[in-house]
Amino acid sequence: MFALFALQFGAALAAAPKKEPPPPPPADADTAEQLYAKLDFEAANSVAERVIKKTGLSHQDLVRVYRVLAITYAVLDKEDQSREAFQQLLAYDPEFTVDTNLGPKVSTPFSEARGYWRALPQKPGIETQVAVRVGEAGTIRVTTRDPSKMVKKVHVGQRWASSGEYQTSTIVVGDGVQVEVPPRPQARPASTTTCRRWTSARTWFSRQAPRTFPRRPSRRPRAMATSPKRRAASLEAPPSGSSPEQS
Repeated sequence: MFALFALQFGAALAAAPKKEPPPPPPADADTAEQLYAKLDFEAANSVAERVIKKTGLSHQDLVRVYRVLAITYAVLDKEDQSREAFQQLLAYDPEFTVDTNLGPKVSTPFSEARGYWRALPQKPGIETQVAVRVGEAGTIRVTTRDPSKMVKKVHVGQRWASSGEYQTSTIVVGDGVQVEVPPRPQARPASTTTCRRWTSARTWFSRQAPRTFPRRPSRRPRAMATSPKRRAASLEAPPSGSSPEQS
């Protein structure tokens, strides 16, 4: 009987459906920061690792994700990985500083990463020299300073007006890499269309209906109406320069 009960219990366990594990949290900077704020350092670190593998991240997202990644590596006792993450973070945000309340576990790899950048002969950055003239083709010379050799390629975008789409091109990392700028397109002024429409309408009006409107009557000065009292006073009053005896 005991064997039969054990057999039935084992069959019931085998028939019970297995619970599927919950789906992983989304891989974005917001989720990584939310998990970090909840002190779930392992989950925040896992999400941040997934985010940095994605392409097309903005500069702001890179700063946010590497900040979470560097600090969580340090909290999880992964000092080497934390130092490398801090190096990447300082490349994107050279003015970044850590909170002193985080303790030496975080401040130590950060100080080592900052010392790495200070020991380099030059700071990372991009310089551009633009030489363009209105109506002519021009050039843009791009110099990329990359002492850490982390830059793979550079995207350059340019446009003539203050609005509209950028014309982008991809260049190699180097000194004075030249980008050709096409001449500015001849934009049709908006006043030309307006003036042309107004002129054609005026011409049509003067040709088709030169006398359709009657002439406006000329206004002649009218005599001012006076009251009876003023009229009587003007008749009784003597002319100017005459005396009562002469009248």
